[in-house]
Amino acid sequence: MSIPVSLEWHSARRASKLPRVQTFTAMPESFAAGHSFTLTKSFPDHTGAGGWTITLFFAGASVGSVQGNDVGGGQWSWDVVKGETVTFPPGTYRWDLRGVKSASEEVVLASGLTTITRNLSTAAAGDAQSWEEKTLALVETAIADIVAGKIQSYTIAGRGAERLGLEDLKKLRGELAEAVRYQRTGVSGRQHLVNFLPPR
Repeated sequence: MSIPVSLEWHSARRASKLPRVQTFTAMPESFAAGHSFTLTKSFPDHTGAGGWTITLFFAGASVGSVQGNDVGGGQWSWDVVKGETVTFPPGTYRWDLRGVKSASEEVVLASGLTTITRNLSTAAAGDAQSWEEKTLALVETAIADIVAGKIQSYTIAGRGAERLGLEDLKKLRGELAEAVRYQRTGVSGRQHLVNFLPPR
């Protein structure tokens, strides 16, 4: 005996699980390059019916722009799709919403800063490592080689013609390890456990 199955119900169930593009009423403080989202703002005095166009601009290590859509009643939206920012290098970017009505009428309606982070889906090996992390790995290798008797000194991280011995490398390793720890945790300096004893 066959049992009828509703294909529409299964399709609707699958569709409900699809991720939706996020909508923001304020520019995110940070987002990954290529991340898709929609920005919405209300500018009732600057409508499409009134002859205005409002464009979202990004400027930093790269530049880009997104044309706004007047959805009615002074409500505007900007669809920031993957292709708009996917090639942007990581860094701090200035953005603004610039309204233009004519060649002589232009105004910045909103502006600010945002941080665009690396898109890990397009990153190559080592792209997400800081200079300190990469150099620390070189220093660790150099120390191991010296201890193993393979070499007597090393040149690290473009320090000119300076040849670094074991003690210099150990000092550099400590400095780099501290920098990496701060990058990862936001905590600087060595931690000490202190016990306070009651007065006698």
